[in-house]
Amino acid sequence: MKRYILILAYLFASKLGYGEMIIDSSMTSPKVNEPFTITVDFINSEKEDYKIDGLDKFQILSKGSQSSYNAINGKVTTKKSDTYLLMPLESGNFTLIAIGKNEKSNSLVIDVKKSSEQNINNANIFLQENKLKKEYYFGEKIPFEETLISTVSIGGLQWIKSPNFDEFSVKDITGTNNQGNYEQELIRIDGKKALKINLFKGILDANSSGEKIISTGQIAVTEDNGMNSFFNQNPPKYLGGDKIKINILPLPEGAPKNFQNIVGNINDETTWSNDTIEYGSAITLTLKLYGNGNLSSLQRIIPNENKNFTTYETIKDYTANIIDGNFNNTKTIEIAFIPKKIGKLEIPDIIIPYFNTVDKKYENLVIPSKVIEVTGEIPKEDKIAVLNNNQLKDEKKINIEIDQISIKKENTRNIYKLSTFILGILNILQLILLIIFIKKNKNKR
Repeated sequence: MKRYILILAYLFASKLGYGEMIIDSSMTSPKVNEPFTITVDFINSEKEDYKIDGLDKFQILSKGSQSSYNAINGKVTTKKSDTYLLMPLESGNFTLIAIGKNEKSNSLVIDVKKSSEQNINNANIFLQENKLKKEYYFGEKIPFEETLISTVSIGGLQWIKSPNFDEFSVKDITGTNNQGNYEQELIRIDGKKALKINLFKGILDANSSGEKIISTGQIAVTEDNGMNSFFNQNPPKYLGGDKIKINILPLPEGAPKNFQNIVGNINDETTWSNDTIEYGSAITLTLKLYGNGNLSSLQRIIPNENKNFTTYETIKDYTANIIDGNFNNTKTIEIAFIPKKIGKLEIPDIIIPYFNTVDKKYENLVIPSKVIEVTGEIPKEDKIAVLNNNQLKDEKKINIEIDQISIKKENTRNIYKLSTFILGILNILQLILLIIFIKKNKNKR
């Protein structure tokens, strides 16, 4: 029995001594965003519950496993392998070590170089650079696009990871063509035909001020070589995955009255329906506002009641888009002015305050005042309504006067009480004097 135990212990010790982990790479000096593979081999060793130190500096694009064994002169060797497709996230020297339960691999040093700038002269497929500013004001709309440019035919296109906007609210306005695919258009770059593919288009709103980071999306693109065979396909190119830093500035103090958080520059086009109207009709102002100011936050044009007009506002249309890398929106508002009087009436200036992000100060967009002539007569029922309204105003005044009179009456009652008290005392004194007088007369008798 002891002999069997010794044999098992020997075999176990032999296995531990023979177990080996090896880590190797297809490339030891990749560039940022340039994919490469590493392989971890487990020779006569268990690969469960192992980890690779230093792997956090890389993005894992894919992982595959395989195993094999062979026997030579009765000696069996097992080999298990894990293969990782990695993408460097930043430049620098990084050391990878695989650590298992009982073994530790060799050290693998990866020297990641900075990626060279991509342009049409040295790349057939590349992502167009985003035209983002370094600073935006809080409330300012931020345009963001992911656009692919290719001067060759594309065999495959796949998102590895989507853009990340953790500290922003996003309105996705990515369009599609009639077939439900990405919007595409033919362009020319340096005289060459190229295909422009709009992968993503969004309008960002920062949730707070301060420094923010936008993580761009990452895609895998395969160039079409005209061969259908799986083994003849070109390897994919991995693009994107960058980080963009922008600073969100708070708005300065001193916002004007009725400021509705319009940040950015705006312009206007105005159209009046008429200059002269009859009483009972309405004159209409069609106001078209446009620019990069966030017009979606504009809710009310005329904040106060007008003494000469009753007003009604209707939003007829609103559109927002990104044009040539810049945010632009348009809002059309219809305002109906119904006169309360006849004669020449003035519609005062319409003032829309906004923050000018170019001059960095608050300004007002002013729609000039307009004088219109109201003809005709006020109907009898309208006159009665005006008269009743005036009577209601008079009744309010009378109520105030009555309240004042009631206060005076209350003071008058207090004086009467004092007089009654004094008269009572006098009557008592008179009664006492009368009693004394009667007693004196009885004594004389």
